[in-house]
This record gives sequence, C-alpha cells and structure tokens, in this order.
Amino acid sequence: MGILEICVPLIVAIFGVAYPLTISEIGNINTKYSSEKLSNRLRNEKEWKIFNIALYISLGSIAAYIFGKIFLFPIRINHLLIWTIFCSASALSVSFLFFVRKIFDYKSDVNLRNYLLRENQYSDTFDELADLFAYFIKKDPVSTDYELVRYFSLAFDSRRKAQINSKTGVIYFDVKYLSFITRFHNIVLKLNRHEAVHLQYNISGGEWLLGHERYGRISEDTWRVLWRNLSTAIENNRPDIAFRFWRNIYDYYDKMPVVLPENVDGQVINKTVVDFRQNERQDVIDFVTALGGLLFHTSNLKAINKIFYYTQSEPARYKILPDTIRDILILYGQYYSGEQLRYALIDLSFPFPDEEGVNSAGVIFTNIFSYIVLLYLRLSTIHSPFVNYEPMEYKGMNGNQVSAFLNFHGHFKNSLDFLTKNDALLRDVFGIREFRQDPIVYFEQIVNHYE
Repeated sequence: MGILEICVPLIVAIFGVAYPLTISEIGNINTKYSSEKLSNRLRNEKEWKIFNIALYISLGSIAAYIFGKIFLFPIRINHLLIWTIFCSASALSVSFLFFVRKIFDYKSDVNLRNYLLRENQYSDTFDELADLFAYFIKKDPVSTDYELVRYFSLAFDSRRKAQINSKTGVIYFDVKYLSFITRFHNIVLKLNRHEAVHLQYNISGGEWLLGHERYGRISEDTWRVLWRNLSTAIENNRPDIAFRFWRNIYDYYDKMPVVLPENVDGQVINKTVVDFRQNERQDVIDFVTALGGLLFHTSNLKAINKIFYYTQSEPARYKILPDTIRDILILYGQYYSGEQLRYALIDLSFPFPDEEGVNSAGVIFTNIFSYIVLLYLRLSTIHSPFVNYEPMEYKGMNGNQVSAFLNFHGHFKNSLDFLTKNDALLRDVFGIREFRQDPIVYFEQIVNHYE
C-alpha cells in the first residue's frame, strides 16, 4: 500500500469526522463553564493553531497533487507533493493527538484549574480563572476550591502592594478587579449563609478589597463598589456582612498613619499631606456613619448593638466611633450644616435601597441623624475607669462648632426625645445596659452651657 493510499484517507477522515468533533467540543467547553473566554482561550492554544495549519497544508497538498495529475505536472513535482502529503499528514496526526489531550485538560475541572494557574506565570489568566471560579461555586458552594480562593486573595493583595509607593497615595483597582467583586457578590449573596460564609465575607464584606494591612487611600470607585455590595447585603437580610466589613474597615482605620502638622516660622509646611490624611479619615467616618444610618433605616438594630459593643476592651473605645459627646456634636453639626457641600450629593454617594427621587436625600439624612443620636446614647452607657478619659465630655468646641450646635440642638433634641421613648428600640441597641444619667437632662445641661 502506497503513501497516498494511507495518507489521503487519513486526512479526509480527520477533516470530515475529527475536525467537526473538535469544533463541537470547543462549543461544549463554553456550555459547561458558561464562559466564552475559556472557549476562546482553547481556540488560541498553540495545539489548535498547529492542528489547523497542518490540516490546511494537508488539504492544499492533496488539491495540488490532483491538479498535478490533471495538468500533467513533472514527475519530480508530483513526488515532492506526495512527500509533502506524507509529512503534513504525519504532522496533522500528531497535532490532533496533542489537541485531543488539551481538550481533556479543559474538560477536567481540576486539570483546567492547575493549567490556568501555571499559565498565569506567563500570561494573564485572571478572567478565565474567574469564570472557572464561578463554575466551582455553583457546582459545590460548600467546599469551594481552595486553590482558586487562594489565588484571588493573593491577586488582590498583590494589586494593593504594587501601589504602596503610588504618587497619588490612592489604591486603584483595575476595572476587572472591581467587576469581579461586583459579579461574585451577586453570586455568593444568593447562597445559604452556612454554605459560603467565608466567600461572602471576603467578597461582599470587603476583605479582598481592603485587606488586613493599609497600603493607601481607598479610591472613590472602590468606595462605590463597597457601598453597593453592603446595601444589597443588608437589603437581603445579611447585616452580618455589614458587621464584618465594619471590623475590616476598623483595622484599616486603626493602621492609618498619623501625620502631625510641621510648623516653620508660623506656617504649616506639610499642609497638603495633613489635609490629605484628614480627608482620608473623613472618607471612612462618612462611610461608616452612612452605614449606621442604613442599618437604622432597615431596623437592623441588633447589628448596631454588635458594632457598638463587640470589643472586649474596657471602656469600649474605637477610633472609628466618636470618643466623646463633643465629637458627636461636631459630627452631627457637619451633616446638619452640610460641611461646605461635602454631603450635597449624599443620595448619590450613599443611596439607600428603594429610596429614589427628590426625597431620598432627606430620608438618608434623617436616618443618619438618628444613628448619631444613638451614638450619643451609647456614650451614656460607658463607665470609664480612667481619669484621663470621660466619654460624657462636651466642652472644648471652637466658635464655628458652637455656632453650628446652637443651630441644630433643637433638631437633635427632637430625635433624642423620640428615640428614648422607644423601649423596644433601646433594648435592641443597648441590651440591659443602663444610662449613667438621664440623656435628655444631660443634653439640656449641654445646651445651657453653650447658650
């Protein structure tokens, strides 16, 4: 049997049978993983490209040989075409076997994961691994693949570390990272809490975006994604995710370096750095205060209780919450006066679920004010054993702060009256803790002092 009798049927069989099957298998990869990226990556594998080139050369060689017979090519050329057919058929057979092996790798979940993790050392496989991660979660949310969880945790951590020396001092995540968080937040939030609680805390609770170390200021886009995820989590009756975030952001705030003003000849020479750090701190305070308002708005009062008292330290002091009554009055005044239009677009910065239109900002402010009043009541429950710390201290405000207080104290008093009359609310927020003194009488004492 000659070369042509062996090679030509082989090439025809591969083209007529095997080639359509490989096309079908590529489509099956898309169907299995619901991932166009994975099927496209398979089409771009070198095994597939070599297989296609060998197939085109084989078919072209056969066509050229047929033309040679018809148009009576010289014998030498026909012999050359025969050997070309033989070589291309051999290459086609070998490349087909290698591509079949590659298909088996793609059809095996674990093999595909290991392959993409190896390839990530040479090319970016983040998007493909994300699609595979989604497949693993939907397949078995309880025992989610550890290697992929570890990969994404390290990917976000590496992104933060890479910007430690950023000139802007802000940590920016590429669109693919923020899109990943948004996408998987929607996936894991639908799962049972006991099935994927760690994933929910990592993704929805902000652990992958914030990390456990501070590398720079949080960008506006990151804040926006965090708020959207937390608000939908609370809307879906998952205040524990908001509490987890609160713990994460507290660690971030606690590790934020303090920059003191440096005075030279009566002028602050590092004012830009001081203002930058102050604005960064205010970003965090604004966010957690709005989050407290959202928890109040959705009647998640026991979650507020956990935020107020989760620490075991005595007294219960947090850098992220107002330390004294004076701090609370200053915070209230910032929201009441608008703080130079800082909160003019609060309904866009911190939208509440199902609150839209011209009244949405009013609803947000009302709930934030109520939350700040709860902060005031919280300090009334703290008994400080330290001489140098008095949570009930209200003296020491500057002229502008006193002026703001005299403008809003009636508004504050109305909220205080309303909340202190709600025994069920006080029980949910403060438990069995008692006030050191009557909050209303004490507030009237503050008003009398500043009037």
